[in-house]
Amino acid sequence: PLGYQSLDENGNFIEVNQAWLETLGYEKEEVIGKWFGDFIAPEYIDGFKERFPIFKKQGRVHSEFEMIHKNGERRYIAFDGRIGHKLDGSFEKTHCILNDITEQKLAELALRESEARFRTIFEIASLGIAQVNPINGKIITVNNYFENITGYTASDLLSMTFVELTHPDDREKDWEIFSKAARGEIDYRNEKRYVRK
Repeated sequence: PLGYQSLDENGNFIEVNQAWLETLGYEKEEVIGKWFGDFIAPEYIDGFKERFPIFKKQGRVHSEFEMIHKNGERRYIAFDGRIGHKLDGSFEKTHCILNDITEQKLAELALRESEARFRTIFEIASLGIAQVNPINGKIITVNNYFENITGYTASDLLSMTFVELTHPDDREKDWEIFSKAARGEIDYRNEKRYVRK
């Protein structure tokens, strides 16, 4: 199910399989004999020129490139390659397996962007925000506003549980609500008193 390609000593295509063709949208006759660099995004060409001789010398490679689909779309491709040798030990051709990781890369990018947005909101919000371990109630991270509310520094808070911050008269009810929320039974919503430092 993975793409396969072999290149000659100059980096020209000797063979590709059907999965390779389907991944990048080409017909076989459009690929065989052509230079690999013609199928990768321009910013990767110099890197390919530098690393291909190293690959031939070391005998194996793992790398990632953006390749260009026939329709112009970019695809993130992970490569694992080995060198095939002739009986006399000299270079014959490369053997490379290609895995289209475009969806994974796009998901990672979206996650990083989402985390960056969350981090910005987390830091600048005029609300106290704390993340808490759902098993033991230990505080994992807090924003500046939460520090202001409690009077503790972030380093103080990270060695505490939210129970320690809760007024003794509110702890039992708060723990019950927290436990249900941690099990996914309810959303955590509660009004309670904190004890400042």
